Amino acid sequence: SRTAPGLTYSEQGLSRGKAARSTATTRRPAAARCVATAAPAGPARVVSDLATVVTLTDTDVRVAAVVTLDVSRGRLPACTLTVPAGYRVAAIHGATVDRLETTATAVVVTLLTPDAPRHVLLAELERPWPGGAATVDAMTIGVVEAQRERGDLAVESPGTTVITESTAEGADRVDVREMGAGVRALARWPLLAAYRY
Repeated sequence: SRTAPGLTYSEQGLSRGKAARSTATTRRPAAARCVATAAPAGPARVVSDLATVVTLTDTDVRVAAVVTLDVSRGRLPACTLTVPAGYRVAAIHGATVDRLETTATAVVVTLLTPDAPRHVLLAELERPWPGGAATVDAMTIGVVEAQRERGDLAVESPGTTVITESTAEGADRVDVREMGAGVRALARWPLLAAYRY
């Protein structure tokens, strides 16, 4: 048996009519080393990804959006979601949501874990719709703190609504089959139109 730093060798011989020969090698694991560093100072670097479904019913327009915030630098103690004029905030949920402060055009969401690298929120908005023509903004919900936003938006309806406008400012119309898992999870009826921005 020989020993070297971090290694142990054991050799046994085999001759006819004698004990078997085997070789075993063991290696001691290297010690793990962790270095903790503080989050960099300065404003948080945030990318938002939104999956939004707009539902047109006989009486109202409902918006459900999954808002994913990825924080690659700094801390995010709160985020501000912009709300289009005429919409009412029905609810905002999320595992890291602490409290909400609502104004006419925005909601400030205070977060429980400002150092977390990701926050996922579910925002629900609604506004009355007496029927007739309805204009839907492709970027219905925005995140003020985000340096970059991307998103998918789809329009659905339980009735016989027809989408007559095929363009949306700041977004490209795409095939509804291109919508991601977030939109598909929110949808309850057939998708009539889809946009990506």
